[in-house]
Amino acid sequence: MANELAPSETALGIDLDLSAAALDFRVNDVPILDPQVPLSTDAQIATQLTLNEAFTKGQNTISFAVQFKPNSEWTPGLHLRLHSWPAGTIPELFQGSDFVFDVIVAVSQNDPGKLEMTQMVGSGEPLVTIAEIHQTAGDGTTDGWNTWSVTAEVMIDFPQDAWQSAQVLEVTPELRRELSGEYMKLHSALAEGGRTAQMALAPYIHRLAGGVGASDAEYYTSGYEALLSGDAGFTLRPFDADESKVQLYGHGRLAALLPLPIRYWNPEAEQEASLFIYFWKDQTGQWQIIH
Repeated sequence: MANELAPSETALGIDLDLSAAALDFRVNDVPILDPQVPLSTDAQIATQLTLNEAFTKGQNTISFAVQFKPNSEWTPGLHLRLHSWPAGTIPELFQGSDFVFDVIVAVSQNDPGKLEMTQMVGSGEPLVTIAEIHQTAGDGTTDGWNTWSVTAEVMIDFPQDAWQSAQVLEVTPELRRELSGEYMKLHSALAEGGRTAQMALAPYIHRLAGGVGASDAEYYTSGYEALLSGDAGFTLRPFDADESKVQLYGHGRLAALLPLPIRYWNPEAEQEASLFIYFWKDQTGQWQIIH
């Protein structure tokens, strides 16, 4: 029988149906997608996201912020479900009753200027337990951002996040100078490529690999080697943080420069790729890459 507590055997993630709205979904105050912009659509997005790398064993905070786009031809709404499933399989969206929680955010039928959120808790889901979902920001109107949060206790053997023991940071000119220097050092290592690039990302890769029960080498080879080596057709852009500003995440323990200064460009496809790297400062004052 498969070991459901092993990250290699179990996927934890969300089913998502977003219509005419923007969504900022975070785990432990870290965005699961591009930190520069929320997920947004004028039409509809229906997808499933595996988020093992976002969670740690034990207590996690989950938040989702929604803003509707009332001028769209689509009816604004959010349907979001957190659940686990056997790794390597692709379950149907929003099927079954074995889930952690399921929420729907829609325009109130009684007051078109207000939102209403309905929630359900699934049955037979022993791997994650949650507290009550509650609204933490927003006034409940359809023309602004509204945020809901919940605490989740995860039993799956995900690795612990080292960054959660970091110093709580404050945005200052000195912090920006230090952070820019850390990104510049990382950029230089990535520009050298090969072993130097791999070692620069080693703590970050180790954390991601642990989230899916893979070895560091396997994870690097499958997810990063083609990008960093140029085999995927991307080249590292010159370092440029002149217009970047400091943003704090992880309840003040993680810092990023946005726009992100680690960017790759594929001239043939005319596509850009960014490494969503955050930094933290340990209790001795040393900067660390997120892990």
